[in-house]
Amino acid sequence: VLETAGRAVGRIAGRERDAITKTRASEARAPDGRTFEDVLRDEGMAGMKAARGLQYGEGWLGKVGGKG
Repeated sequence: VLETAGRAVGRIAGRERDAITKTRASEARAPDGRTFEDVLRDEGMAGMKAARGLQYGEGWLGKVGGKG
């Protein structure tokens, strides 16, 4: 019974997250200013992965020690 209840709660929580994500998807932008929807439509999944990867190119600390 507990396993079934856990699965049901997981599905409900997942649906809520999906609804939020889909509602806000049109506002999500790549670092170059294009929406991720445009990137996906124009360049496919490879372009989407590349655009998303730009967000994580440099660590949030930058270059430690100031040199190379």
